[in-house]
Amino acid sequence: NVVPEWVEMDGEARSRSEGKLETQTAAMVQALQDAAARHGAQADVKITRNYNGFRVGQESAVLRRLMAAAHAVGLLPRLEESGGGSDVNIFRTHGIDALAISVGYEGVHTTGEYQSIGELVKAAEMLLAAITL
Repeated sequence: NVVPEWVEMDGEARSRSEGKLETQTAAMVQALQDAAARHGAQADVKITRNYNGFRVGQESAVLRRLMAAAHAVGLLPRLEESGGGSDVNIFRTHGIDALAISVGYEGVHTTGEYQSIGELVKAAEMLLAAITL
């Protein structure tokens, strides 16, 4: 018999809105439970929060410093919200004013992801400016 006795799977839900995150999570749990019930099975779902989302206001000292550093090295910074997760989520949960910055990667999150030497140099120059301003 090639039908497994049990299956284990991981899933993930993200949102910048706590309400939308709760709604999405509940919908995912319900879909799993409904699918299992249709086949005479049971879905035991464990929900674990790995990190919290965050928003950064203009009062952030790190944001102001990074913006100044970008301008100092001739870059035009652009602020964008994302639904991603990184170490920054953990740092901010512990009260550390931290930000993730884009450093010019291409093909992000693919097997073809890369960063040009020129973009690496720009990132290093911006970091140096942020440290020394």
